[in-house]
Amino acid sequence: MRTMDTQEKPRNFSDTLKQMWASRPPRIPEDQGGNAHIAGVCEGIGVRYQIDPLLVRVLFVVTTLAVGGGLAAYLLAWGFMPRYGLRTAPLQAIAKPKNTLHPKVIDERSTGWLLLIGFILFSGIIGIGVTFSDADSPGLSGSLFSSSAFFAIALMLAAWYGLHHLTPVPPYGLLPNVDKHPADTDEAPRVNLSEYSSMDPQAHPAPPEWDPLGTAPFAWHLPDPPPRPKKKHSTWRWVLIGFSIALPIVVIAAVIVFFLGATAYSTMRESYEVTSAEDLREEYRSDEAALSLNLYGLDSLDDDTATTPTATAYPLQITLPQEVPVHLVCETSLASTCESGTYNVQAGTDEPTLHLTVVEAPGAPPAHVDHPELSARVDAPTPTR
Repeated sequence: MRTMDTQEKPRNFSDTLKQMWASRPPRIPEDQGGNAHIAGVCEGIGVRYQIDPLLVRVLFVVTTLAVGGGLAAYLLAWGFMPRYGLRTAPLQAIAKPKNTLHPKVIDERSTGWLLLIGFILFSGIIGIGVTFSDADSPGLSGSLFSSSAFFAIALMLAAWYGLHHLTPVPPYGLLPNVDKHPADTDEAPRVNLSEYSSMDPQAHPAPPEWDPLGTAPFAWHLPDPPPRPKKKHSTWRWVLIGFSIALPIVVIAAVIVFFLGATAYSTMRESYEVTSAEDLREEYRSDEAALSLNLYGLDSLDDDTATTPTATAYPLQITLPQEVPVHLVCETSLASTCESGTYNVQAGTDEPTLHLTVVEAPGAPPAHVDHPELSARVDAPTPTR
């Protein structure tokens, strides 16, 4: 099988993906000299693409705080990034027989199983997650973890593609066992890897920052200079940066979800148009959608009839008839436009009467009643009882 060389010019998008995989960054954990906080994922990405690892950490923190999928994306990156000096990543190790693995890779196999289990749990790909579907967000349902993990992973892949486009050739000595090493070209970045310990015994040594061989022979035995002190980044610094970036993203996402929920809330409606006594039910409830009860076309009754519309989880809208006497009883809040009383008295006191009791359940949206005699109250900002 043909292996994509890390310095070969890609001819198409497929070649670019192969080159991205062949030159993917290694992990540089703390026990190998990296300034790592967890597994060395961000440190390895920073060294490979010559960017500050702090920026990578901020990206993972932002995606975790804003959409909740950054943890799944981090576990996936951890699983497919080998240690510095190795060629087999943890998730690759679990796909190979244990007796075929190098002794240094066997520990990665155990890590791979743990990462696989963690990714399955936090990504929600098997349906384990938070499902939201209630009265506050009708029409919006799904797995919160799976959708946010998909967004975070897509963002990670897009960032990886952009970084590879900017720095397609890995630094000298970073990748193990490269047949045609990038140092042979002028494009290869020259970085100091002396502070990192590679797990590959055949790794290319990093070029020294100074030449110990001078013109004076007595100076040839001079010891190597001490390692450069590591830069310590304040944990609170990148946490605050991540929070300051995540906060506006969370606010924007909340506004979008609010408007999507409000749109779904307004479009879900159950309508009843009653034109005869036979169509009239004893009770109406707005349990599953906004309820509209239109009694405008009801022009006569055979006997006194009672019905009870109740507002529960969704709004309730009632249009009173114009030709039938109505005795209205309102068990509603002050925000409702319902007003207890008798309506359509011009129809005659001897005519059968519609006894209408409008009820608002605790916490229900205000019920609205439409009738010409209530038009002034409908427009009033604070209706009186």
